[in-house]
Amino acid sequence: RFPSAHASGIRGCGDSTGAAPESVYLFAPGNTRPHCIRVEAEFDSVLYVRLDDCMNAGSTIECNDDHNMLAQVSQVELTPVENGVYSLIVDGFGDGAHGRFTITVTAGACPVASPPG
Repeated sequence: RFPSAHASGIRGCGDSTGAAPESVYLFAPGNTRPHCIRVEAEFDSVLYVRLDDCMNAGSTIECNDDHNMLAQVSQVELTPVENGVYSLIVDGFGDGAHGRFTITVTAGACPVASPPG
């Protein structure tokens, strides 16, 4: 389980207006092995990862909107730095994009998938 918070107005890589609500989860992996972070949502989701300060767009180290051409799936592969604390930010693409979602963090590289149909 991750500590979480709800925020608004965080400027992200997918929602240029910052108007969609965000959910922020803190992640401290404690190692430098890759981790696959995946969001499956009921809306057009955007996932971005920031090191340390979740409000600082300059600290974004990974970002994904529409993984594998699927608007409701966002996925990044994070190779953490030692002792880093990361903000995993789930956002919506556009003003009205919000709803229920699942965020999954798995140790190891993300699987390689082919685009749909």
